[in-house]
Amino acid sequence: MIRLFSIYILLHCSFLKAQDPKEYDSIYRKIYLDISQKDFEKSLHLADSLFHISKTPLFKTKSLMLTATLHQQAGEVKKALKYALDAEKQIQTTDYLDWKARVYGFLATEYRFIGLFSESKKYLDKTEDVTSKVKNESQKKNLMSFIYQEKAYHELEKKNYHESLRFCQLSSQFFDKINSANNISYANNLHLIGLNYYYLNQDSLSLKYYQEALEIVKNHTTSYHYSIVNNAIANVYLDANNLEKAKYYLDEAKTVSQSSNYLHLKVEVLKSFEKYYLKAKDLKKLKETQESRDSLTQLAKTGYTIYLDETFKGLNENTHLIKKKNQNKNVLIALTLFLLLGSLICFLIYRIQKKKEHKKIQQSIKELELKLEMQSKKQGSNPMTVTRSSKTDSQIENENKNKLMTEETEIYLINKLSEFESSTLFLKKNISLTFLASEFGTNTKYLSYIINIHKGKDFNNYINELKIMYIIKKLNEDPQYLLYKISALSEETGFSSQSKFAAAFKKLANVSPSDYIKELRKKYTVIDSNV
Repeated sequence: MIRLFSIYILLHCSFLKAQDPKEYDSIYRKIYLDISQKDFEKSLHLADSLFHISKTPLFKTKSLMLTATLHQQAGEVKKALKYALDAEKQIQTTDYLDWKARVYGFLATEYRFIGLFSESKKYLDKTEDVTSKVKNESQKKNLMSFIYQEKAYHELEKKNYHESLRFCQLSSQFFDKINSANNISYANNLHLIGLNYYYLNQDSLSLKYYQEALEIVKNHTTSYHYSIVNNAIANVYLDANNLEKAKYYLDEAKTVSQSSNYLHLKVEVLKSFEKYYLKAKDLKKLKETQESRDSLTQLAKTGYTIYLDETFKGLNENTHLIKKKNQNKNVLIALTLFLLLGSLICFLIYRIQKKKEHKKIQQSIKELELKLEMQSKKQGSNPMTVTRSSKTDSQIENENKNKLMTEETEIYLINKLSEFESSTLFLKKNISLTFLASEFGTNTKYLSYIINIHKGKDFNNYINELKIMYIIKKLNEDPQYLLYKISALSEETGFSSQSKFAAAFKKLANVSPSDYIKELRKKYTVIDSNV
C-alpha cells in the first residue's frame, strides 16, 4: 500500500511540476510493468489518475491505452475496446505516427479475438499505412514485425498455414538479431511458427521453434508468453503419448494461467489438460476439467456477445424508430398474426422432421447392432472361409490367370488382416498403406489388392470403418464413453480432426455421432430405470 501511494505521489509531483515527458514515461512504465500484474483495481486507479493529470493528447492516449491493456488482460472486451477507441480519438489530432500505429494495432488484435475480421483487417490496414510514414527506423521495424505477425494470425485463423508461415518469416526479418534473445515479440513469432508447423503435423519442427521461444521467455516465468509456450510444448508431447513430459510442461503453464487475468490463456491450458486426462484415463479429472473449461469459454463468449450487442444496438434502435413511424395499428396486428401463423407452421414442420430423424436414428442403431454382432462372429471364424463377392465362372477363370500372387501369399495376407482387425493398431494416427504393408512384410500393391478384393473397399475407407466400428463397440459396451465429448472420441480413434471423424461416422452409421450418443444415453436410462 505504501509503495502504491508513493508511486501515486511521484506521479502527481513529477508530472504537474516538471511537465517532463521522460518523467511521465518512467511513471507509465512503473504502472505497466510493476503493478498491472499484481493488483488490477489499484492499477486501474493509477492509470485513471494518470489520464486526469495528462495535458496533451499524446499523454492522454498513453494512459487510455494502459487502461485498455489492463481490461484486455482481465478479458473485459467491451471496456478494452472502449478505452482503445477513446485513445484513437485522442491520437488522431496529433502527428505521433508510432502511437497511432500502436492504437490501430491494438484494435486490430482485439477485433480479431472476437471474430470481427473485417474490422480487424480495417485497423491492420490503417496500422500499415501509418507505419509506412514513420521515420524512426527502430520504431518502424518493431511496427512492421507486429503487422506481419498479425497477418500471420489472420491466415492461421483461415487455416492457410503455409501463408501464415510466410508472414512469420517476413516478421522475423524486422527483428534485431543481436537483441532478439531477450525479445518477447520475437519469442511470440517463434511460437507462431511452431504453431503452424504443429497444425501441419510436422511435430519435430514445431517442437524446435517452441523450444527456441521457451529459451527466450524462461526468465519471465510469470508472463502470459511463458505459459502459452509451455502449453504448446505439452501438446506436442501429448500427441507423441509422452505423458510424463507433457505433464511437466502443463504444470508450468498452469502455474501462470491460474493467476492470470487472460481468459483465453486459461481456456487453452484447460483444453490441453483435457487431452492429458483422456490419455491418462482419469475420467474424474477429465470431467472436472471439461466443466471448468466450458464455464470459462461461456464467460468469454458472453463478454464478446455483450460487446457485439451493444455495438450495433444504436443501429437497431434507429431502424426500429423508422419502421415505427411508417407503421399503423392494422399493420402491427397483421404482422403479429403472420408471425404467429408462421411460427405454428415452422413448429409443425419441426415436429414432423424430428419424428422422421428419430425413426432414421433408431433404424441406424438397429443396423449397427446387427453389424456389431456379425463382426463378432466373423472375428471368431477362420479367415480362410472369407469369400469374394459372387462372380461368374469365366470371371473366376480370368482372375486365376491374372493373379498377382500365389495362393499361399493371399492366404497369409488374409490372416494378417484378420490379426490386424483384432488388434488396435488401426487406431494409430495417420496410419498409411505403406506402413501396414511394411508391418505385414509385403508390398503396397499386394495389400491394396487383398483389401479391395476381400474387403470390398479401398484402404482409407477400410481403416475408417475399423476405427468407427471400434468406437461404436466402446459406446455400446462401456457407458463411460457416453460421457466423452466428440473431440475426445475423435482423438482416441486417431482421426486427424473432429470433422473427419464425424464425416466418417455418418458415412458408416448414416447418423451423426452426437445423435447416436443421445439415443444410446436414452437406452441406458431405460435400462437403469428397469433395474
